[in-house]
Amino acid sequence: MRYTVSALAARTHLLDVELALQDVGPDPLQICFPAWVPGHYMIEDFAGVVRGESVVGDGGKPLSWRKVDKATYEIRPGRSRSVKFKFQSWAYDKSVHRSYLDDERFTLNGGHVFPYVVGRERQPSTVVFRLPDHWDGPYTGLEPVAGEPRTFTAADYDELLDCPAIAGHPHVSQFAIDGVPHYLVIAGRGNAPLGLLAQDVEKLSREAAGIFGKLPYKHYHYLVDLSTSRGGGLEHRNSTHCMLGRWGFHPRTSYVDALALFSHEFFHTWNVKRLRPYPLGPFDYSSEVRTPLLWFAEGVTSYYEMIVLRRAGCITPREFLDLIGREVQRLSLTPGRCFQTLESSSEETWIKFYKKGPHSPNSQISYYNKGCITGMLLDLEIRNRTKNKKSLDDLMRRMYEKYWRKLDRGFLPGELEEEASSLAGSDLGEFFERALRSTRELEIQGGLAHAGLEVATLDKEPPTGEVIPAVKPEPLSYLGIGLSLGKSLVVENVIEGGPAAEAGLTPGDEILAVDRMRLVPGRIESLLAETPPGKKHTFMVDRSGELREFDVVLGRRPGVSISIRPRKTAGALQKSVCKSWMKTDWSKVDRTSPPVVQRERDRVG
Repeated sequence: MRYTVSALAARTHLLDVELALQDVGPDPLQICFPAWVPGHYMIEDFAGVVRGESVVGDGGKPLSWRKVDKATYEIRPGRSRSVKFKFQSWAYDKSVHRSYLDDERFTLNGGHVFPYVVGRERQPSTVVFRLPDHWDGPYTGLEPVAGEPRTFTAADYDELLDCPAIAGHPHVSQFAIDGVPHYLVIAGRGNAPLGLLAQDVEKLSREAAGIFGKLPYKHYHYLVDLSTSRGGGLEHRNSTHCMLGRWGFHPRTSYVDALALFSHEFFHTWNVKRLRPYPLGPFDYSSEVRTPLLWFAEGVTSYYEMIVLRRAGCITPREFLDLIGREVQRLSLTPGRCFQTLESSSEETWIKFYKKGPHSPNSQISYYNKGCITGMLLDLEIRNRTKNKKSLDDLMRRMYEKYWRKLDRGFLPGELEEEASSLAGSDLGEFFERALRSTRELEIQGGLAHAGLEVATLDKEPPTGEVIPAVKPEPLSYLGIGLSLGKSLVVENVIEGGPAAEAGLTPGDEILAVDRMRLVPGRIESLLAETPPGKKHTFMVDRSGELREFDVVLGRRPGVSISIRPRKTAGALQKSVCKSWMKTDWSKVDRTSPPVVQRERDRVG
């Protein structure tokens, strides 16, 4: 199989694609576009951006074909020994699961560019790129063909679909780990500190690789698109494609978020792309693939993104604890934690997480978020039970060696729990039952206590009285709504039991005025900052073309202004766990940091 991808008509944003097959028989062939791509658990129906399909055989003679469903083409070769399937694909979507083409750059994600031949998914293929002569690249995880410019091979369809590419005029940095080349390819301009970023990406890469040992690839590409907004990242076996805001590297907190994205996607090289839950590979690209283990695939990876940054020295101990604190805070602000379990969140991602609606905060959680905290608690629990002789690192290595290197298959939920209990030296059944299959609150305080730490709630004294916050913030008023911040202020969601819900505001309401004063940008924020809880305000809204007024009594923001800090005292084991866990002495952990600031984080895979 040979694919030819032409990006020469860049200003049309259309790719001209040809799939050529040789030595075909007389039986009908089926060529199909995938419905989704691994790591992005949403039906995309990539065939929807394809046009101008045609099929020819020997000598360019047209062949009979028909579309048998929304993504599948049935071709009848007859006596022809060759088949060429040609089409155009629209490439003007800046995301990590679709392609983008203009007169300056080309980013390839293969879902709507590389259809597969049913029954030949395990066969190798060749890809030829036709690009403007003055462009660099393409940079991709595919294997180059010696002596053939811009020509690459893939061992099978999984590998072909798993290798994005970037071409144009990107900035490229290179480093090596154990002689294996790594490339940081950045397309687009912005405020990225290129030198520092390359250094930190190398450090985090070395640290993550050190957890598992020998590198499982011949080369690795960080493929980065800078654009107007952050779009998350998607993991691949020997590369990642990340979308970041071009001005998203300052201030320091934004830079740390960018590093966290790189760390997250790189850790997926092992966790998900090789060590994987059943049935994530080999893939069925025609329909949804469900697993209750996305909390481990994504949530534990979210935990390791922070651990790796701290161990690599990319962030300070305080920045590490603030990242953890942000996840704790986010979970505590999610009413859906009382209704959806972690396993259910994983299994229902196709219909909930990737299809958020107005009621989502009240009915669901993020397996990235709660899975991250569960991963941290599992790590600390293993360290405590083994007197700090074992950790989650050991579990990851054990699972990787057994299920990837030896068995080369996905693992089941029970197998993960058995391996963890075996490593910990005692049954972890109650831990997993609470964290994964119930909606009871996680025992975060108890877990952090294993490292001599705890969550200090700044809106009130901690129940134990062991931590006295250095700064007690003024109470913040609370509406309990999410807003769409465009040209108008439209209510996206309303938190159950919050002031807005009690007053009668509803998703879709456009807020026009407060207390008969027309809203201006930033007014909602200033209102909450300057008005104490208990104060009543009259909101005028446009509801489906009718003007309505609602009296809203501001509430007190839930007690979630937090900081993770040392407990007043800690034993020898707790101090030992703290030092090995976050690479700093317990006595040196900062006790006087400001409360965590909640920020949304985009994440795709």
